[in-house]
Amino acid sequence: MKKFRYLFVLTVLFSFLFSSGVVFAGTAKQDFENGLKETAKETGHDSGIAKDDVLTMTGKFIKATLSLVGILFLALMIYGGLIWMIARGNEQNTEKAKKIIRNSIIGLIIVFAAYAITAFVGHSLIEGTQPFLDSSGIED
Repeated sequence: MKKFRYLFVLTVLFSFLFSSGVVFAGTAKQDFENGLKETAKETGHDSGIAKDDVLTMTGKFIKATLSLVGILFLALMIYGGLIWMIARGNEQNTEKAKKIIRNSIIGLIIVFAAYAITAFVGHSLIEGTQPFLDSSGIED
């Protein structure tokens, strides 16, 4: 049991240490994009019109939803692990923790399988309609 506790604490510690890099990378990317937008405005190359189409907006929505699912999965895993650690041999609490962890893993698998199927179908539809989208109607 001590090995599991030690491994859990190390996993959580490393998760927090390495996740801060993602936050700093995100802010650096945002600063870079803001700098590019300011430069485009000053040079007169920014039309001020939003260039987000339906596909881009859908992609952003899916990205945000998957991020929320990942956060929920992490929270459920930590909650299940904590319940398991404080169970102290109580079979009812141990089974409850195992059920929470098992169900969160199954939920994550279902969400990513749905994403994979959607991405495959979407890619197939886009590839199938590409000749129609690229044609200008003028024969060479």
